[in-house]
Amino acid sequence: MAQTAWNSGDPLGPLLSLLGTESIPSIAGDILTVDGVTQADLDNAMAEVAADPEQHRLKPVREARRKALISKCSKFVETRYTRELREMFQALLLEAVILDMPNRIAYISQLLAWIKSISQLNIDAETEIDTAPDVASIRAVEIDFDAAAGSDPSVTVKQALAILD
Repeated sequence: MAQTAWNSGDPLGPLLSLLGTESIPSIAGDILTVDGVTQADLDNAMAEVAADPEQHRLKPVREARRKALISKCSKFVETRYTRELREMFQALLLEAVILDMPNRIAYISQLLAWIKSISQLNIDAETEIDTAPDVASIRAVEIDFDAAAGSDPSVTVKQALAILD
């Protein structure tokens, strides 16, 4: 068993990987306890983590935050336009392109532009994540969906079908 001081906000995965253990550590207050490793091994792994905080502390948190935010973007779009509904719009858009229906294309393109704006919000957040200097700043990155909610074009399949050019 080995112990070390630990910041509860830091990811454990990289440290455990360096230790080569699958032992589940315990944290009490600011003390990390790892069974099945020596104190020297834990100290060496902690030194390696401290020597490259970007790789061992910030990178895992950045990756986790990126995944969380892209999931939020996806769920935000999904609450307004389900996957099935988006598939219907894709089929209608394809038909409009094949049949040269520019008015229907323009109508459905509003939805595509709106989804693209959500993607841009995510890209902006990822840029903020990439430049955040510490774990707390990374975890603080959020996406404000209020403007996107207000700009939802509210397109409908019924209206798209009614546009016959």
